[in-house]
Amino acid sequence: MMMQIKNISLDELPSGVRKVADRAFVEWKVRNVFRVTELDFGDGRVYYEISAISDSFILELSVSELGVEHVNRIGVDTVRDAIKAHPERFGLE
Repeated sequence: MMMQIKNISLDELPSGVRKVADRAFVEWKVRNVFRVTELDFGDGRVYYEISAISDSFILELSVSELGVEHVNRIGVDTVRDAIKAHPERFGLE
């Protein structure tokens, strides 16, 4: 079976994964979640990529029932500076 990828709502996370995510949200001081993607590898492994924003970071959390598998983060100030320096790359010109 091929890997299947689909966007879901935060409320659609399995309860065990939601508990892991909620703990990570507290740890990272998440204010808003703006995307949740389910990655089903077709072999029993299912991971969830949660894109969120805190006061300081834009985060991408890779979460499974086992815990937070990986975190990518970039500072909000870095994103703001990139938008100012190259607005055309963000479709703003």
